[in-house]
Parts: sequence; structure tokens; C-alpha cells
Amino acid sequence: LSLLLAPLVGAIAAGNNALLKPSEISAATGKVFLELVPKYLDTKCFATRVTEPQETTEILKEKYDLIFFTGSTRVGKIIMRAAAEHLTPVILELGGKSPCWVSKDADIKIAAKRIAWGKFTNCGQTCIAPDYILAHPDIERDLITELKIAIKDMYSEDPKSSTDYGIVINKQRLNHLSSLLKQEGDKPSFTVECGGLDTVDEGARFMHP
Repeated sequence: LSLLLAPLVGAIAAGNNALLKPSEISAATGKVFLELVPKYLDTKCFATRVTEPQETTEILKEKYDLIFFTGSTRVGKIIMRAAAEHLTPVILELGGKSPCWVSKDADIKIAAKRIAWGKFTNCGQTCIAPDYILAHPDIERDLITELKIAIKDMYSEDPKSSTDYGIVINKQRLNHLSSLLKQEGDKPSFTVECGGLDTVDEGARFMHP
């Protein structure tokens, strides 16, 4: 919601019209905008479209004064290419990798709590959610132990029953996460310290943290 509303507020404040395009994957959010935008904003100036990629490609062929997009680098490139046809300026807030560095003299318990919070808050859907950790070898094992404790403190021994832990957004993403575990599982250096494939429930779209 915030990624769509924040740019919209700026557009309204500057006296602009706006076309809103929520993610087709997050259908519930799109439904809210489809209901509320016509209720509170002038439909001659503001519109919402929840479209699949093929339809979105057609929408991008139109000329705009500015395109603001938050999402993947792959889609960002598609949008930039489409915008180039009309020399339309773009603002792209794209995903990347967010490493965490834990030094040898760090407070490991505090570091673990902050990393766990940063990774799992908002179901992990933030641009700055940690993707991997760089830690001094001397503290690696202690850090892993504290991370497991921090995760348990956040979601209990049974995350599936936790009201604070979300499910995976769709089956496609769940299969992707499962495939990553399967691919890495064949490597001798790979160890699952928490959760794993045996915690996956396809029907509920659940995977243990």
C-alpha cells in the first residue's frame, strides 16, 4: 500500500493526474484500490488498473509524463525500454541484495534479533530485508544459534499457528523457494539450520522460516 500511496500523494500535491497499477499478484490490495479510488478521488483524474503482464505491456505503450515503479530489476528494464519510446522519465526503485555484516566483537544476541526482525517483518517484503550475512568465522556458530532463538521468540515453536507469520503469496513463489532448497541441498557445504522442505505445506502455501 505504501509503495503505491506515497508516490500518489506527491502526484496529487503537485497537481497531476495519475494511473495506479497495483501488482496483479497481490489481488486483495488491487481490489481495495479499485473500490476506494473512485469513492474518494475524481475518476476523470485518477484511475486504477489491475492488469496481467501482457495488458500492462500495452498500457506502457501510452505516453506519460513520469513512470514510477517499485519492483524487480527485470521488470524495471522492461519499463525503461518502453518509456524510452517517448523519452518518458522514470523513477525505478528496484530490488537488490542486502548483506548484513556482523563483526567479531558485536553483541551477537542483539545482532541476531535485529537481523531476524529485518528479514521477517512485513513477511520479508521490504527492499532492505537482509539477504545474506557476512560474519567472522569465530562467531558464526553462536550467531546461527541466536538467530534460531530469535525466530522462535518471534513465531513460537510452531510458526504455522502464529498470527504474525504470513504464508507465501502464491504457489509459484512457494515452488521457487522449495526449488532453491532442493538445488542447494545437494551441496556438501549446505546445511538447513531452521525449517526446510519437510515444513512445506503446498495446500496452505506455508514454509517455515
